[in-house]
Amino acid sequence: MRRSKVFAFACLLAVVWIWTLVDTCFAEKGKTYGRYLFGSVISVNHEAKLMTVKSWRGQVTLDISNPTTYGVKDIKEIKPGDRVKVRYTNFGIEIVKLKDKKR
Repeated sequence: MRRSKVFAFACLLAVVWIWTLVDTCFAEKGKTYGRYLFGSVISVNHEAKLMTVKSWRGQVTLDISNPTTYGVKDIKEIKPGDRVKVRYTNFGIEIVKLKDKKR
């Protein structure tokens, strides 16, 4: 019984170590890494510093008090209907405005 618990703990530790190694190898240099949320903007409230994005996970309301934007000069250029890629970083939130798909 004790051997199986030790083996299970060793396997769990190995999986966590491999996951961390793979995650750090594919991280962008000089930036914090995290998972992006892709979706379309439903609403942007500049006074309350909130943005609602609809993705496959459902509607998510995000705090945009300290944004870093790519694809736009200012956060005020993002409007409902825009497609965005969003993630939280150590410095705030990173918002990338995606180009529309060509059909």
